[in-house]
Amino acid sequence: MVAAFVVSASAAQASPRVSETPLRSQYAVPNEIVAGPDGAIYTSDSSLGKVWRIGDYGRVRSFDVGGGATGIASAHGALWVSNRDTSAIVKLALNGSQTSYPVAEGAFPADIVLGSDGALWFTELRGNAIGRLSVDGKLTEYPLPTADAFAADITPGPDGALWFTESGANQVGRITTQGVITEFTLPAADSLPGPIVAGADGALWFAERNTNKIARMTTDGALTNEFAIPTENSNPLALVAAPDGNLYFTQHEDGTIARMTYGGAVTKQFKVPSGYPDGLTVDGGGDLWFTQGNLGQVGRVDLRWDPPLSALGTTFTMRRYDSAERTVATFTDPDTDSRPGDYDVTIKWGDGTSSAGWVRRAGAGFEVRGRHVYDKAKTFAVTVKIDKAKVSSTAIVSR
Repeated sequence: MVAAFVVSASAAQASPRVSETPLRSQYAVPNEIVAGPDGAIYTSDSSLGKVWRIGDYGRVRSFDVGGGATGIASAHGALWVSNRDTSAIVKLALNGSQTSYPVAEGAFPADIVLGSDGALWFTELRGNAIGRLSVDGKLTEYPLPTADAFAADITPGPDGALWFTESGANQVGRITTQGVITEFTLPAADSLPGPIVAGADGALWFAERNTNKIARMTTDGALTNEFAIPTENSNPLALVAAPDGNLYFTQHEDGTIARMTYGGAVTKQFKVPSGYPDGLTVDGGGDLWFTQGNLGQVGRVDLRWDPPLSALGTTFTMRRYDSAERTVATFTDPDTDSRPGDYDVTIKWGDGTSSAGWVRRAGAGFEVRGRHVYDKAKTFAVTVKIDKAKVSSTAIVSR
């Protein structure tokens, strides 16, 4: 079945940065999402047994793969789909032709990724194993040492091994391309480890859904950090490392996608217009794509969209020797997702000193505040820098 349409701007759209594409089926439930070898976006659909393709200008088409399509990976010029209902891995060529490779009956294959050895590696939720499928179709399944581990998410590690989370056993696992498995127990009981990704810092990062944290683990299994997510009960269902040097994760319950530095600071949250983001991936241009299984949609976050601020300077009065806080500039931002904490502000006070400022909401825009003390009574030319915007203000200091 093929359906084509062009996405138009929606009144519900939060900003030009974030857009959503309905899959035009009442029963669509998109799960995992990936950038394909042809530059299009592909998502698996566990409800309809399809793979959806989102191409240029929002054109959508679908391929029937049968049963419950769960995980999806792009490798060797094709899409590789784990099918939980038929217990198979399906190779989907770009022209729609398919090859199915059976897995152990009832194994419930889930997440699937390309390993450093060129094979496809996947988790088996009910089979309690990690599977390996070579390009020529040879299947190997490696049983997990821990019973009922419920391994769901897997990622290629920076050390050439595959790393996976065991939500039922509260562990993180590592399997070499030769099939040697090591498991690492997490200190917080029932933390529900979920999505996992290799970071640009050479470590593994994963979400702890029950403790509402993002954790960092080295390749020798040492848990070095657990960073609390500022949003309560965020339910992080997906996590990716983006080429801009940040981590991004979906906050299903909050309806946002958060940006986190490798120092653990959440520096921005992108509001998803209809809410409920689930899966997440990065396309070839560095932008984010996400699924909304509750709504039968996929969406895109244009990380390169950077509209200019509209800023104005102010004239303010102060008294010599008195430390005082003043509004030193005002501005508006076309990016309606922005929050006061998203901006970097520097104030040069005109007397040879500078300091950081802070931002707070003011009507439909923002104001920049700063605290300073002058030791001379005169008029000073003040320069305020808000991200890339720069404005001039005036301080009139009296005796």
